[in-house]
Amino acid sequence: MDEQTYTYAVIDDATKSVVNRVSWDGVSEWSPGTGFTAVRVDDPAEAGIGDIYRDGIFIHADAVTSAE
Repeated sequence: MDEQTYTYAVIDDATKSVVNRVSWDGVSEWSPGTGFTAVRVDDPAEAGIGDIYRDGIFIHADAVTSAE
């Protein structure tokens, strides 16, 4: 069987920020842990650590900082 992995962003549920990126096949047993959600990232330019995940989209950290 061909196993393909994808990039997932690990999101802190409380802050909605990306705290890690992992490679995972989306099928094997793995969990980001309590209080975190894994979201598949199809565009490698998205979901850098520190970015925000809100309403189904990633917002670059520098865009969040400049808006404050």
